[in-house]
Amino acid sequence: MNDPLIAIGKIGRPFALEGDIVVYPLGKTLEQLSVPREIIIADEAGSFSKTVTLTALAKMNQGIKCKLSTFDSPEASETLKGMFLFIAQEHLPEQADTGGFYHFELKGMAVVAGPENRLVGEVVDVHNYPTTDAIEIKKLDGTTFIVGLDPAIVRAIDRQKRVITISLDLLEEIL
Repeated sequence: MNDPLIAIGKIGRPFALEGDIVVYPLGKTLEQLSVPREIIIADEAGSFSKTVTLTALAKMNQGIKCKLSTFDSPEASETLKGMFLFIAQEHLPEQADTGGFYHFELKGMAVVAGPENRLVGEVVDVHNYPTTDAIEIKKLDGTTFIVGLDPAIVRAIDRQKRVITISLDLLEEIL
């Protein structure tokens, strides 16, 4: 599999005696997956990687309960705590028809504002907070600021041109 891997969740604690785990999603991809689905578990350093089958998932108040093949006890699942779930980019559900996007697509996009499309900076990170997703923008002077992905602030995201247009009012506040 040469396709780039996309992180879709961070593994939390074991859940129940059958080896289920709580996963904290990075975006909405994990909850949109159909099961069974092949995924990859890896640590942040890249020193451990294993392909497993995601056999079940259920949304919870905080996180998503997942069942992975080969992990059938809390002790086995405990070894996964802090690792990440990945999926090959080619297996991501398509977002183009809905006007949606994936977080990784936003990184590196230019950010402009106003009718003149004045360059503000570039997206350097995307944050998935409990109440909203947000982008971190590095301004031309090197400083950064974070804005929520709210339609009142983010007016448009053009995936083809790789440009995000933000509210001119917001630009005036931050400058």
